[in-house]
Amino acid sequence: MKATITESDVQAFEARHSIQLPPGYRQFILQIGNGGAGPYYGLESLTDESYLGPDESLLRVAEFGCGVWMNLVVSGDEYGNIWVDDRCNDAGLYPDTYFGNEERLDFLSWYQLWLDTSLAEAPDKTPVPADDPGIQDDSDGRVRDLHAEAVQLLTEKHTDKFIIDALMKKGILEYYAEMILENAKHDKSDNNEFYKHLFGGTFVFMAAAIMTFGTYSVAVPGGIYFIFWGLMVSGIIMIIRAFLFFRK
Repeated sequence: MKATITESDVQAFEARHSIQLPPGYRQFILQIGNGGAGPYYGLESLTDESYLGPDESLLRVAEFGCGVWMNLVVSGDEYGNIWVDDRCNDAGLYPDTYFGNEERLDFLSWYQLWLDTSLAEAPDKTPVPADDPGIQDDSDGRVRDLHAEAVQLLTEKHTDKFIIDALMKKGILEYYAEMILENAKHDKSDNNEFYKHLFGGTFVFMAAAIMTFGTYSVAVPGGIYFIFWGLMVSGIIMIIRAFLFFRK
């Protein structure tokens, strides 16, 4: 875990943003650690950048990958609960149920469920060495390198088992290797969607433009001209969507 934060730093953060951090999370960063080992890519440290502002009332606490974030709700009816921000994939906001839970989870319950799930999956796996750095700290680019390797192996159409074994040979545990592979699959899917929208939008735009200017004198009297303009706009929208939602 990363170092804990001081009470004065927490109070200063709360004062700057006019919020009160949920008690469980507050005690966690004061007594256990301000970020580090945790669900998905690990817990984020408390910073001004992690707070999304009064309009959203969300505090980013963990990155799921592919632009998806786990958030702690810091005001309103869902105060203290963990919600997923999956708007980058047009999936909206929703409670985190990725660990099989059906009920809402506050921060400590969410973290405890992650611990229980991880331990339940661990009996037949190599114990975590005391000096294992995990993948929570990417200051040396380790996670990015492993992620890039997983994407490359997926491109070469290797099996999941082959990729996991290859990642584990780099000195990480199976749990981490599986998580990196899952995120690599998401990114590869996003990349495919990017080019599909980019090339598809370009083709639609160019085809409509050619039809528009090539048949202007025929199309105008019958109103077909405006249909071609509509197709051109559709092509532009596809291109914009490619860059907004699928380009990481």
